Amino acid sequence: MKKLLLLSGIAGFALFFSCKKSSPAGPSGSITAMVNGVQTSFNHVTYAKDSTNPNPNALLNAYALAISASTGNASSGSPVFGITITGPYAITKGTYYLDSVTVGVKTDPIYLSYIIGSGSTEYESNSYGANNCAVTITSISSTNVQGTFSGVLYLLNGNGPLIDTFTNGKFNVNF
Repeated sequence: MKKLLLLSGIAGFALFFSCKKSSPAGPSGSITAMVNGVQTSFNHVTYAKDSTNPNPNALLNAYALAISASTGNASSGSPVFGITITGPYAITKGTYYLDSVTVGVKTDPIYLSYIIGSGSTEYESNSYGANNCAVTITSISSTNVQGTFSGVLYLLNGNGPLIDTFTNGKFNVNF
């Protein structure tokens, strides 16, 4: 199971940073959260994509939702936060958890990432505890997704605290 989560996270991360939106207007919206108790706004949406049909070229023929936003110009090192949900079923309204042991809930793999300083410090979600990350989609259409999230992200690279805690997270992003 850990290998599946790792592969899903890697695939989500690759999708998150490699794909571009085909619409000339580009994605818009915002992601906000308390990061270690400090209100943070990620108002520069850099990527938003909802795969309403499984991609035959994707890992495990998965459905996917990926959004990311930065606090400023991402290329200048502004912090970037991202949410990716992948799974064998269409992404719909509901709560998605990182862990795969919670009975009776959607457990499609989710991946949260937080990158500071042009990638020099990276945090990501992992499965080191039941329900340490959750994403709730409250509304989703072909043009917009809204919801909430929370989670504990662990230091992957660089210098910083071993964990970053995200609470009261909200997103409203247009594709």
